[in-house]
Amino acid sequence: MDCYLCSTFFQAIDSLMKHLKIEHGTPAISNYKCTACKPAALFKDVHRFRRHVSACHHSLFQARSVTLEKSGTQHEKEKLLPSIEPAPMIPENEKEFENTIENEDIAIEVKSKEEKILEIRSKLREVFLSFTVNLHGKKNLSRKDVIELQRNITEDIVIPILDALNEVVDIKKNAANMELLNDLRDPINFICTERRLNTQLEILNMRESPQIIHYEDEDNNIISKGCLTPIKFQLKQFFETGSIFEQTMDNMKELEQTNGISNVVNGTLWKTVKHMFGQKVVIPYFLYSDEAELNDAIGAHSGIHKVCGLYYSLPTIPSHYLSRLSCTFVAGFVKASDIAKYGPSSALSDLVDILVELEQNGIELIIHNKAVKVYFVLMGILGDNLGINLLMGYVTSFNSLLYCRFCRLDKHKCQKSVILDENMNRNKESYSIDLTKTVKESGIKEECGFNRLQYYHAGEFVAVDMMHDFFSHGICAYDLSFVLDYLINTLKISLNVINYRIKMFNYGSTEKQKTLRTITQKQIKTSSFKMTAREMMLFVRYFPLIFGNLIPQSDRIWNFMMSLVELSDIVMLPCFDLEMLEVLQEQIIYHHTLYQKLFGATLKPKFHILLHYVDVIKKNRTSEVYLEF
Repeated sequence: MDCYLCSTFFQAIDSLMKHLKIEHGTPAISNYKCTACKPAALFKDVHRFRRHVSACHHSLFQARSVTLEKSGTQHEKEKLLPSIEPAPMIPENEKEFENTIENEDIAIEVKSKEEKILEIRSKLREVFLSFTVNLHGKKNLSRKDVIELQRNITEDIVIPILDALNEVVDIKKNAANMELLNDLRDPINFICTERRLNTQLEILNMRESPQIIHYEDEDNNIISKGCLTPIKFQLKQFFETGSIFEQTMDNMKELEQTNGISNVVNGTLWKTVKHMFGQKVVIPYFLYSDEAELNDAIGAHSGIHKVCGLYYSLPTIPSHYLSRLSCTFVAGFVKASDIAKYGPSSALSDLVDILVELEQNGIELIIHNKAVKVYFVLMGILGDNLGINLLMGYVTSFNSLLYCRFCRLDKHKCQKSVILDENMNRNKESYSIDLTKTVKESGIKEECGFNRLQYYHAGEFVAVDMMHDFFSHGICAYDLSFVLDYLINTLKISLNVINYRIKMFNYGSTEKQKTLRTITQKQIKTSSFKMTAREMMLFVRYFPLIFGNLIPQSDRIWNFMMSLVELSDIVMLPCFDLEMLEVLQEQIIYHHTLYQKLFGATLKPKFHILLHYVDVIKKNRTSEVYLEF
């Protein structure tokens, strides 16, 4: 049987296991691959692997004669015949026979000790590898700190203990013991650097190197780089862990049987995509983008090191996994300047290649020793409106004439209209026509690179993000700016009283007390409150309780604020039916109409985007995926 790491052939299972321990340092708990199975079967530990090989492939280790064709050479025959150890010589007298038996017993005893030492060394390596990986998983420790901690443990703890043991215990200095002592004296030597650690993790199939993206100038000189994580490796490892794949399939079936719209699988777009795949196993995912300034964010060189982070999430995995930050996977990082310079289609072409392969070829999962082909389909791109428009090829200035990625209504009508014209909505056909027009006439800067995917199209696969549109720097911020200004200037409620009431209000045992910061006059004027989406949601929800006794119930501003509270509760509903979608549409229209009437203000772009929420929920329910509440 062949070694799955170096393809060396072995005639005994014990020889193969010894080879894996010594040559490859494989611990007892690892991903062992049986190369005799077609397709290759994976096993999580050495005991299952040994039991499987002994039960299913024992014939591979039995000596057997091989009949060769007469035309074959003697050398070829010797290569094909298995090597058979010569039978032991029968001693001439009984004394020689007894000596032979004793020598064999000693050899067996020595072999048994060597195996025990090898097992101890393997366990020690496994323990220190697990310890090191856990250290690297700590957010407050840098890689330099981990290496320093490893060295301190070796020099200040391990070596003094070994020196003390050598003084009180006489350890035989044979080859096996010396190897064990060397391992104990420097137990982290095999993973003491980042490169060695990565090598060990790759051998154990726990890591795969990221893909480096090169950006070149006109002379083919590399002037910038980006990186993509091994997405196929991540998905394979995730779904082959425990029973996550089975739980996901069961959860998808349960979601699809729901009467209302609570997930992407209840939308019309997913039903169309799934029908095209037929009986194949297909799982949806969303791509998310967000930019971050790494170094000097406000200095003279701000923007140079701005990075666009790309992430993806699986909306159909069970909710107890979906709520974990670790289940939002990193897809890669690209400099924002490279996307602006080369365009998203060119800058992210390597990422699109991977997504095309996931959609067309899928990946093969080993579930209960059986191969399962799974395909993955992109259902939408999420993020703030600027990031979504950028990746989808639309204009990034919301002062443009046609800034909306959902429809072709010009900005002047968007500022006033509260009723949508369905004939103006973008679709696959109108998108193709718009590509022939200028940017001013179409609102499209370049064709979306993700249109290379067979089932995804920027003109149809619309997506929204409630966190940015409604709460964080969204509609709530604009409304509160007018309402708080009304409380101060009309009702003569001082800003100190407002901040005092916010500070002293009891938000309940589930919320952090004093979580909301002091509101300033500048924040009210610019509609830029220093609140997270969660804090904004709490402030809007508890606004009637905080200030209710200061505002007359017949006041028009009070009625407007109540409409905002009702609207925030509706958009946060976990499930919608057709009747509730009509209520949402009416509430949005009522809120926008009252906003224009009371404050004489035009509708901001996020107000217009909110008008498309009902249509988005019907097609592609995405608003619950990236809520950071």
